[in-house]
Amino acid sequence: KGLMKTAIRDDNPVIFLENEILYGKTFEVPLLEDYTVPFGKARIWCEGTDVTIVSFGIGMQYALEAANKLEADGVSVEVIDLRTLRPIDYETIINSIEKILSRPRVFIITDENVAGFILPKIKKIFEDGGIETKSIIIQSGEKSKSFESLEKLIKELLSYKIERQDTLIALGGGVIGDLVGFTSSIIYRGINFIQIPTTILSQVDSAVGGKTGINLEEGKNLVGSFHQPKAVITDVSFLRTLPKREIIAGYAEILKYSILGDKDFFNWLKVNQEEILNLNSSLVAEAVEKSCIMKAEIVEKDEKEKGKRALLNLGHTFGHALESKINKDGQGILHGEAVGIGICLAAELSFKMNLCSMENKEQIIKIIKESGLPSHITDLGIEIHAEEMIKNFSLDKKRKDNSNTFILIDNIGSAIIKDGISDDYLKSFMISNGFK
Repeated sequence: KGLMKTAIRDDNPVIFLENEILYGKTFEVPLLEDYTVPFGKARIWCEGTDVTIVSFGIGMQYALEAANKLEADGVSVEVIDLRTLRPIDYETIINSIEKILSRPRVFIITDENVAGFILPKIKKIFEDGGIETKSIIIQSGEKSKSFESLEKLIKELLSYKIERQDTLIALGGGVIGDLVGFTSSIIYRGINFIQIPTTILSQVDSAVGGKTGINLEEGKNLVGSFHQPKAVITDVSFLRTLPKREIIAGYAEILKYSILGDKDFFNWLKVNQEEILNLNSSLVAEAVEKSCIMKAEIVEKDEKEKGKRALLNLGHTFGHALESKINKDGQGILHGEAVGIGICLAAELSFKMNLCSMENKEQIIKIIKESGLPSHITDLGIEIHAEEMIKNFSLDKKRKDNSNTFILIDNIGSAIIKDGISDDYLKSFMISNGFK
C-alpha cells in the first residue's frame, strides 16, 4: 500500500496490473474499465484523463501493452515499475522478521562458501537490528545432506542451549535449506526457521514450498518432512558470488516452470535467456519472481503432494537417478544439470508415447542445449546402464503399484502425471537414448 501511495499522483487515475497471489484482495476500488492481460487485469479507477500504470517484474511488458491500448484512445499514460520506487530495505525486513520471532535470538546456519561472502553482511543486519545472532558453518556440498551432518548440527545447537522460541536461519543454497529446514522440523518436535536462499536453484525452487530432507546412500531426499519456513527472503544480488556453472544449473529449474505451466513464460525466456544467464538484475528478478509465483500457486493447492504438486517433479525422476548414480561414483553432477537432461528425457518419452509433438520436443531440447546445460546422456562422457536407472526408479516417491509415475509433457506450458509405466518399457526407451 505504501508503494501504491508513492506511485499515485494527486488526481490521476491509476491502472494497477494485478497479481492474483500478492494483490488479489488488497485493493477495493470502483472498476470503470478492464484491459485483460496475461498476468491478470489492468484496473483503472478515479476520474480523469491522465493515467498512471503501476506494475512490477515480468508484468511490466504487459503494462506497456495496456499503455499502448490506452494511448491509441488518446489517453496520456505514465508507466511505473514498483521496484524502481523502493530498493530492498533491510531495515524494513528486520522489522518484519522481529514480528515473526518468538524472541530476538536466531541461529544462522550456512556453509563454507557462503560464510566468506554473505554471512558477515547478514549477521551485521540482524545484530544492528538488536537480534542476538549465532552462526554455525558446515561443510559445503551434497554430502552435508546426511544423518551424520544432521546429528552434528543438532548437537551443536543444543550446546548453545537453543530453546523452542529461537529461530533457525538457512543461509545458502538447496543443501543448507533442506538440512536446516529438516533440523527445525524435528528439534524439540519443531521450531521456526527462515530461508535466505543464495543460489538460483534455491531461490526459485528449494526455498519455496516447505520440503525439507536429507539423502541416503540409496537415493536423494528419502528422509524428510514438510515444514514451511516462516519467511523467505530473496536478494538476487547474492547470485553474483556464484560460478557460471552453478548459475546455468540453477536456471534449469526456471526453464522447468515455463515448460510445465506457462508457454508465454517459455517464449519470454527464449528471448531473454542470454541476459538472464549473464545476471541482468532486472531480468533475473523477473524470472525468479515468476517461478516463485508459479510454485506458490501449486503448493497452496497441494502442500503435501497428494496430486498436482507432483508436476513440479518434471525432469526430476530421471535427474535424481542420474545424481544418485554419478555422484555416488565420485564423478560429480550438479542437481540442475541432472534436471536438464531429465527434462530432455521427459520430452523424448512424451513424444514416444504420443503425448507431445515433435516440434514441442525439439523446442524444449533446443532451449536447454542453448543454455549450456547438458541435454543428452552422451554430454556427460560416461557410461550409465539402464538397469542402474531402473534400480533408482524403484525408490522414487511417486512410484505406486510396482510401476513408475513420470511427469510428462503434452504441450509447452502443460505437463501431466503419467502412471503405470513399466520398468521394461523404460529400459527399452533409455537404451534407445544412449544408456547401456
